[in-house]
Amino acid sequence: MQTSASAQSRQLGDFLFFLRDFENAAYNYKLCAQDYRTEKALKHAGGSMEMIAICQYFLVRNTQRYA
Repeated sequence: MQTSASAQSRQLGDFLFFLRDFENAAYNYKLCAQDYRTEKALKHAGGSMEMIAICQYFLVRNTQRYA
């Protein structure tokens, strides 16, 4: 189990994504990506950025569906 603040924030983002709260999930992933970049953990930062892109896709898709 990972206990660093970045890992816990990533897990929170994953949980919010699972609950379909894409806006807050993207926010948590953005915080994680910034932390990972400062820690020079670029693979983890890239994974967080991918999840941000997926959240943005679902946000736009949901907006278009209800417009």
